[in-house]
Amino acid sequence: MEIAIIGAGAMGTLYGGWLAERNQVSFIDSDKTAVDAINSGGVKIEYDTEEKEYKNVKAFCSGQYPKKAELVIVFVKSNYTEDAMEQNKNIIGENTVVMTLQNGLGNDEIIAKYVPADRIVTGICRHNAKKLSPSSAKYMGGKYTAIGSRWGSEAHAEKIGKVFNESGIYTIIDEDIMRAVWSKVFVNATMNPLTAIFDMPNGFITDDPYAWKLSQEIVMEAAAVAEAEGIKFDIAEADESVRFSCEIAYNGFTSMYQDIKKKVKTEVDYINGAIVRLGEKHGIQTPCNRHITEIIHGMEGAYFYKK
Repeated sequence: MEIAIIGAGAMGTLYGGWLAERNQVSFIDSDKTAVDAINSGGVKIEYDTEEKEYKNVKAFCSGQYPKKAELVIVFVKSNYTEDAMEQNKNIIGENTVVMTLQNGLGNDEIIAKYVPADRIVTGICRHNAKKLSPSSAKYMGGKYTAIGSRWGSEAHAEKIGKVFNESGIYTIIDEDIMRAVWSKVFVNATMNPLTAIFDMPNGFITDDPYAWKLSQEIVMEAAAVAEAEGIKFDIAEADESVRFSCEIAYNGFTSMYQDIKKKVKTEVDYINGAIVRLGEKHGIQTPCNRHITEIIHGMEGAYFYKK
């Protein structure tokens, strides 16, 4: 399959390398340094005991991919989804399928401005990676990918699932993909900001009683909002999902942690901030998520503050 990955960050690099085993993969990114590095030597994925190189890939700057893609996978941070789709709308053909494997809520709704809804596949990835260089990433652990249809594109999801599984990426087709998305939101809304705020790896959240208490409060608010959206969760199961995610990537670092370290804008507005906005829509109070969002924005602002 001819696959274009928009966003050559840690997760884009990881999936792009995996897919390059059996597919024609191209990366699209706004960072020319990353584009040049990939075109020069391919991409590299580092594991605990080995590393693998994938030289049979190409890279293009945003807006310069020369044809219509068969499959587009959007891996940019949620706050850049609109810009990424606008800059690369030239790659969308009559049969192009676009899939989001991004964090947070609302990415598929943004993509639907550019692609018919029945050609959009929504998914989540339960993997963790850390960017090492413009063309390499370290795999930090994980388990599976889940994809499905929100608007009647089940056949597309099944075709992509087959391609992923044949490439060694264990992928399930989830008939209730929005439940899966919300389950991932619980994980992102806790692990991402808390690791950034405490400057600690994932395992700290379950090891420290105060961090875990905050995690439980975030989940409780998010679950109330999800139920108002029509998706009911058992709180204990939601907490256990967070605990499991912390344990399988115990020594890993979240994307928000990495963003704060790199002094770049995070996607908190599409995770905790989205919970707050949907809470307002339904008249549900979400003080913990609101404060977490404000703290992360304060941390972002501190990098640009001048006395």
